[in-house]
Amino acid sequence: MNRKPEFAKLISLFLFVFLGIDSTVQAAAAKFKVIAFWSVDGKGQQPDDKAHDSYSHESNVFFPKLGAQNNFTYDSTQDWTKLNDSAFLYQYQIVMFLDDFPAPNQQAAVRKYIERGGGFIAFHICAYNYPGDTHAPAWPWYFDTLFAGGQFVNNTWLPVSTKLKVEDTTDPVTKGFPKVYTSEVSEWYSWKNDLRKNPNIKILCSVDPSGFPVGTDPAQSWTSGYYPIVWTNTKYRMLYCNSGHNDMNYSTNTALSLTWSNAQHIKLILNTLEWLGSPPSTSTKFSGEMFMQRKPEMQIHFENPGLSIYRSGINDFGISIWDLRGNLISQGRSSNGNYSTGDLQIGKGFYLIQSKSSQGNESKAVSIH
Repeated sequence: MNRKPEFAKLISLFLFVFLGIDSTVQAAAAKFKVIAFWSVDGKGQQPDDKAHDSYSHESNVFFPKLGAQNNFTYDSTQDWTKLNDSAFLYQYQIVMFLDDFPAPNQQAAVRKYIERGGGFIAFHICAYNYPGDTHAPAWPWYFDTLFAGGQFVNNTWLPVSTKLKVEDTTDPVTKGFPKVYTSEVSEWYSWKNDLRKNPNIKILCSVDPSGFPVGTDPAQSWTSGYYPIVWTNTKYRMLYCNSGHNDMNYSTNTALSLTWSNAQHIKLILNTLEWLGSPPSTSTKFSGEMFMQRKPEMQIHFENPGLSIYRSGINDFGISIWDLRGNLISQGRSSNGNYSTGDLQIGKGFYLIQSKSSQGNESKAVSIH
């Protein structure tokens, strides 16, 4: 099978993307798929809490309905080993963690998915790493780089709603939000690192001064200070949300609050899903700069099942690969002169490959038969 790059397709790809000639492709771009991973009854990495179980069960009822109303697909699984199944994982544009995080032998697959541009959302205990807790094995990239919070410090109690300050009302996640709104009920976490000092972190919501005190137990309440609640890491397509713990009557195992009854919170997460699940706008994703060819030339080789990319004389370069609909399907960096998509399935069709380095950028359109 002949699957060589066809550079003449560059003009065709440009017309498809910019002029919207193929209306079928344009319509298909609005739909995306979400896969949620969750654990209950103490079967996961994180310590079990019936309030977390309640939240996950509630979410697995809520999100399919939200998806049906907003043209996206929501699936869920308690089988975390599926993270290592590329054919399964890469059919989804967004991975969601509801109440847990991967075991050590699944962590590399998660990191690869996120670093390749996959959408990622995590809630509450998914970022919990209490000192010395064997439920949270060391994973510096996840806790210190991705979430950037570092070590867990404390939590509020009992679960309550609070007032949240919206730090940016122009961001796709919080666009049009009021400057302050009343949150959903939750137990709230704090971390060691000051996220305001991290240039990669964009804090979207924090506790507003009017929200103090947070908690009803004097020994576990916040009465002042700065507490981020929702943020993104701008190096990735991700969002972390601090909430995900229903108020519970533990003696009867009955939920006393529902997270997905708060309209503003629903809007925040729906905005996040649409941001992560939909192709970026053509004005930013397919800019004219992408089509400027500069030396040294990028060489693309077809492997089974993916691609390898080489730039003569350049060891350090970044790679981004989009399909015709504008979906980012692979993203990463080479430090040795070669980039491989590994076991990522690259099917038939058109692709735009962009390489950036300090010695020059290059883009090529590729047709795979």
